[in-house]
Amino acid sequence: MTKKRLLLFVLLLALTTGGLTATATPIDNLTTLADHFPEETVMFLSVRTDDGYIGALDELLNRLSQTAPDLIPPVGLDFLLDAAAFELTGEGFATGIRPWLGDSLAVGLTSADFMTAPTEFPGFLLAVEIDDRGAAEAFVEDLLAQGPAFGAPTTTGDFTIYPIGDPLALALSDEVLLIGLSEDLPLSASADTLADNADFGAVFGALPNDSYNVALYINQTELQQANTELLREQGLSNPFLELSQDLIGAQALGFTILGGDSLTIDAVTIFNFDAYEDIGIPLNFDLPAASLDFAANIPANASFVLQATDFGPSTQTGIEAFHAFADLITESGGLGSALGFDAIDPFAARELNAFDLGVLLDGLNIGFAGLTGLNLEREFLPLFTGDYALFMQLLPDADLQVLPSLGIVSETSDPVAASGVFNQLVNALDAYSSDVAIGNIGDAKTAVLPWLTDIFETVEFLRVPSLDLMLATDLDRFAFGTRDAITAIFDRAEMLADDADFSAASQHFLAGTQQIGYVGMDPIIDLLDELAATSLSARQAEDLAEAAAVLDLIESASFTGITNADVSVVRAVLTLNLVEAE
Repeated sequence: MTKKRLLLFVLLLALTTGGLTATATPIDNLTTLADHFPEETVMFLSVRTDDGYIGALDELLNRLSQTAPDLIPPVGLDFLLDAAAFELTGEGFATGIRPWLGDSLAVGLTSADFMTAPTEFPGFLLAVEIDDRGAAEAFVEDLLAQGPAFGAPTTTGDFTIYPIGDPLALALSDEVLLIGLSEDLPLSASADTLADNADFGAVFGALPNDSYNVALYINQTELQQANTELLREQGLSNPFLELSQDLIGAQALGFTILGGDSLTIDAVTIFNFDAYEDIGIPLNFDLPAASLDFAANIPANASFVLQATDFGPSTQTGIEAFHAFADLITESGGLGSALGFDAIDPFAARELNAFDLGVLLDGLNIGFAGLTGLNLEREFLPLFTGDYALFMQLLPDADLQVLPSLGIVSETSDPVAASGVFNQLVNALDAYSSDVAIGNIGDAKTAVLPWLTDIFETVEFLRVPSLDLMLATDLDRFAFGTRDAITAIFDRAEMLADDADFSAASQHFLAGTQQIGYVGMDPIIDLLDELAATSLSARQAEDLAEAAAVLDLIESASFTGITNADVSVVRAVLTLNLVEAE
């Protein structure tokens, strides 16, 4: 089941982002149909329907099938479209639908009223560009003739209106086919359309690419305000919800292909940063770009990587934001009230309200000071102002099968102070365990704590040296994690900066990105292959081999992100590992 879900995910993502050779459509052209949607539309999705896009999708399916013929049957998109068109028109797609179908279609929710006034049909609109009105009218009339009679068409302005069952109607003009609630169909020009919405233009204008194959717009402000209104009516609102309803504004997503094989989703979110300041949550936009050179500090066989910048200042801002959040929850009556338990389970609400979130941070500071003798916010965090990364390796193990190896490594701004902190930490660890081993890896000082050996003295298979904790530092870096992960950092044998897949993925990172997330598939596939080869169960070996075959369709996955005083921009990329088209 997992294999099928993963394969379905790859196929759906491929078909929504677009074909491998398709030239994406400029965003202004892709969102042309926004002229037919009301300004307060809360969700708008536009998709290309032109021949170039359909042909490219067909090529993509063919390449996926050629790459994994045992997983994906050789059924082209043309065949599927012809089958669907034949059911509707008695003809193939090229003669039954293509003559009138334009270059895009769009569907949207035109208001958020359905959230506060449930109805059988929420306000929606489907709009389809058309190239040939006569052919489109023939298609519609033939289609309607196959069903029950709904009444004769009427004319309003340039539109022919076909009733298709109360309260729905279909309207057709020289340029567009519309389906929606009959009373809401936009049959005349309006000065207030979605295309004129300032937020709509702002989020799509902030997308990092010029052209896309699919575009999605979400008005989070309208949705959150409608949700808050619903909770008010149900007596479940509270000050926290009232304040948080305006924090997120509009969002836009663009789906496309980069570099011929990288399925890409770009997302832009407008945040109401003034609202964050009003409730006392501090924000820090003054973050430098993450350095790709920092990948030289990450092992090449890391399966999962998260890199960012300014570990110390960012963590400090996070701590202050959590304090502000905890105060806001307290002002809302407590955690139980903020979660809406007052009306659902008063007893649970009272119990949760008695819990002070601020105690968590107080405990963190006190615990860190007690363990290390250092003040977390004044002495430890200020040392780390450069790039840092968290990563995980998945290593095979004879007893445990899969051995997770975790590490965090950060640049240090004051090597002397970092060395002093290392010594204090070693002294603190030594006070809790007599087994701390001091050593070196090259120029780096190391301290190893065999914590599992201490805890599981009589459980032999859990006394795994690879899971010993290691602390290490040299003049430039400070690292902590399991023995294998930290050793790999300072051995510098094979590093991520030299990995071909990471290098290829980095070509599509956002310029100036502040965060980098990366998933390398080769280490995972190698692990699955090894587990399949050593499995004592034939069924398990088959499942592992099939999972490895599906993952082999993917070269890597990544995300990058930037947040500034105006918007947040995130890019997610899935790079496919496909054969060249025949």
